[in-house]
Amino acid sequence: MFSTINLLTRWALALFLVFGTYNTTGYSYYHWLGREASGGLPLKLLIGIFLVIAFAVLVQAVWRSLGPWGIAITLSFLTSVVWTLQDYRVIDLDDDDAIATTVAVIISTLIAFGVSWSHQRMRISGQIDAKDVNLY
Repeated sequence: MFSTINLLTRWALALFLVFGTYNTTGYSYYHWLGREASGGLPLKLLIGIFLVIAFAVLVQAVWRSLGPWGIAITLSFLTSVVWTLQDYRVIDLDDDDAIATTVAVIISTLIAFGVSWSHQRMRISGQIDAKDVNLY
């Protein structure tokens, strides 16, 4: 049974993946890749390939689960939340770091919602999609 803990776990993993790939602190794969002095090209390549595979799997899962309209609606909702939080001065998006961090959180949230949506849809409607049935 899918629960809130499952959604939060998926969100935490998506946050880890996105912020591990790029963040504004300077401690990310992007920044590590740019440091020539650190060496370790085979390890950088291995982790890079892992990140490409992880993002490819997640993007495909999100696309299959939400579809283009679902992605558009989810992004519209999330950007509206950000706009509302900025309007009420909960967050401040006046600098580039804040914008980059907010975009990373939005991407992570979209991934978490996307990989969780099929479970939620089945729970809400009681129906499963034909493409979700395992015939083996």
